[in-house]
Amino acid sequence: MRIKFCNIKMEKVKSEKGFTLLELIFVMVIIGTLSSSLILPFISNLKQATRPEIYNTATYIAVGELEKVRSDGYNGMKTLIGTANTQVTKKGRTYDKERVTEYVTQSAGSFNNSATPTELIRVTVTIANPGISSFSMWELLTDDFYN
Repeated sequence: MRIKFCNIKMEKVKSEKGFTLLELIFVMVIIGTLSSSLILPFISNLKQATRPEIYNTATYIAVGELEKVRSDGYNGMKTLIGTANTQVTKKGRTYDKERVTEYVTQSAGSFNNSATPTELIRVTVTIANPGISSFSMWELLTDDFYN
């Protein structure tokens, strides 16, 4: 009876189904290879998807600065001739903002810097962020002759 009991137990162990360690390792290697090859393009696409958001925010900052310049006008900007650098943080990202205010003269359709006060002031706003290349926007202010 004892022998029969052992034989039954051995047959039961042989009939149990499952994965061997070799099969599990093989499947894990395949899953690891496939996931690593799929994750890299996903991450790069995610970075590229945030680039338009960074450009839009940078444009928003530059346009806001130029709106302030327009509201101050020529007389308000005369006292701010030179360069001003600041940092702006929007949506957790830091942007470097540079405003260059200078007198310019116009000749043959182009504008040239002038060391002396003229009737035109050019204000250039440059926005930079590590995620994008820097870009500039500018505004010309004219002296109001009716003051």
